[in-house]
Amino acid sequence: MKQYELTNKQAIGLDKLKDWLFEKEKDDMMGIFAKAREKISYILIREYYSESERDLLNELRRQYFEDIKSN
Repeated sequence: MKQYELTNKQAIGLDKLKDWLFEKEKDDMMGIFAKAREKISYILIREYYSESERDLLNELRRQYFEDIKSN
């Protein structure tokens, strides 16, 4: 499985995603946002991410920008 090293710029972006997910968590009855925040925290600690985690992060990033545009 391929792994990608986390850059400083990506780490800053992941912190922004965590903050956004925290705001959205109050409307989350299934706990999905909390699990995504945990995954991001784990990636930040490890300082790398896998291909499957990359797909998750890209989807979260897409949703983040859609939410920002709509507000």
